[in-house]
Amino acid sequence: MKNYTPGRIAVLVATLAYIGVGALYFTREGNGEFIWYIATMLVILALVVLTIGKSSLPTWLLSLRSLWGLLHFLGGGLAVGGGVLYSYVAFPIWLDGDFTVLRYDQVVHFYGFGLVALVIYDLLRRSTTLHNNWMGALGFFLRQWASAR
Repeated sequence: MKNYTPGRIAVLVATLAYIGVGALYFTREGNGEFIWYIATMLVILALVVLTIGKSSLPTWLLSLRSLWGLLHFLGGGLAVGGGVLYSYVAFPIWLDGDFTVLRYDQVVHFYGFGLVALVIYDLLRRSTTLHNNWMGALGFFLRQWASAR
């Protein structure tokens, strides 16, 4: 039980609360895509809860993960200007027909992928020495990517 700190419990309760509200809303709306997201979120949440003793993810990182889920739910459920928040153009950097930069969904997904990278880094940092060579690994992957083009 020492792994279930008050901060982690607060994040869990807040996450379960917005998942519950989202489940009611998306079920009522018949939004099958987001019902699948809810199922996925519950599986991920269960994995985090079951492995928190081993992973020891910090509360701040769990809070950022919970925020990402909330932003995702708001994107699919909050009506804005005749559509949903996901289609909202946050910063009109490039508008070219169907291709638009920068929409809300692009910002949320960028944040989410960055967050996944932080989680992986945190796990590697405490369990291996690989994090000491992250610049070399990044350079290697960038070279491979560039040579594939």
